[in-house]
Amino acid sequence: MKKTLLAVAALALVAFSGPVMAQDSLNQDRKGFYTGLNLGSNLDVNAKITGGIDAGYQFNKFFRAEATYDYMWRTGGNGSALMGNLVGQYKIPGTVIVPYLLAGSGMGFSSMGTLTNNVAALYNVGGGFRADLTKKLELDLRYRYVGHYDAPNSNPDQNLLTIGMNYRF
Repeated sequence: MKKTLLAVAALALVAFSGPVMAQDSLNQDRKGFYTGLNLGSNLDVNAKITGGIDAGYQFNKFFRAEATYDYMWRTGGNGSALMGNLVGQYKIPGTVIVPYLLAGSGMGFSSMGTLTNNVAALYNVGGGFRADLTKKLELDLRYRYVGHYDAPNSNPDQNLLTIGMNYRF
């Protein structure tokens, strides 16, 4: 499953990077809201699949803020996480490819949690690549490391790899 997901993500990025490199007129520098869906996997042995949604605002060509909700189906129990992220990005000149880094905090629930009522404070760091497909749609390939602030040894940390689609308003 993990190898298949990685292969699909790599093929999607390669397949779309050729056509989008010629579409430099698509404007990734604009401000505005976006929302998206993603699907992927947790890169550990108990992982099955993860899916999520995101919503955010791009302030300028270098900075975004977003909220994400992810649900993880795992062999050892399911869990979910709600995060707020700050995103730094830089468009590669002459292309519509935008690499980015992100960091944020949030809460984990169910098997992601480690405190009373299975709730835990979490952080995440990661990065990825976005590519405009049209003026309204972006392909988003993302990796995030999700860790626990308060009980780092009680549940394994998460390594999430997802591919998604964002819609820009």
